[in-house]
Amino acid sequence: NPFVGCGHACRFCYVPDVSTIKLQHHLARHGVEDPDVQWGQYAFLRPFDEKKFMASLRKAEATPHHELNADGHRAVMLSTTTDAWQMLRHPDPERQRELNVQARQTVRRMLELIRDRSTLSVRILTRSPLVSRDFDLLASFGDRLLLGSSIPTLNNELARVYEPKAPAPTLRL
Repeated sequence: NPFVGCGHACRFCYVPDVSTIKLQHHLARHGVEDPDVQWGQYAFLRPFDEKKFMASLRKAEATPHHELNADGHRAVMLSTTTDAWQMLRHPDPERQRELNVQARQTVRRMLELIRDRSTLSVRILTRSPLVSRDFDLLASFGDRLLLGSSIPTLNNELARVYEPKAPAPTLRL
């Protein structure tokens, strides 16, 4: 996951309950006092370390077959605790632009490394129509990639109740 946190603020999200506990001290350094209560108000770009990322890919490739899930596929899952295509926010518009450029470059680099230096498949679930900017790269995976967009309702007004800061469902379609 390229980010810590998520700006979509989905009311039904499981992540604050299971992962923010581990990150509470790290988030406190960024002004997040209560990660659960403040869920949806923060998303920080993680520093990308290509060597560590490649080591994790090699480790995944080396997982013995008997330790894999029943489908037997080795897959990297993007957006399990955040949305890799969300817009990062910052009070300084120039810094916000820089962060979003860096975020897109990071996600694209991660995908390129998976595609070019591993046999792993990729599973992506996003709420953001921004993923369409990367269709060229995603298409280059062929059958090694599954892309989904979560759409809990087609009613934009109702969606604002459940996912107050996520892009409207009609935009995801």
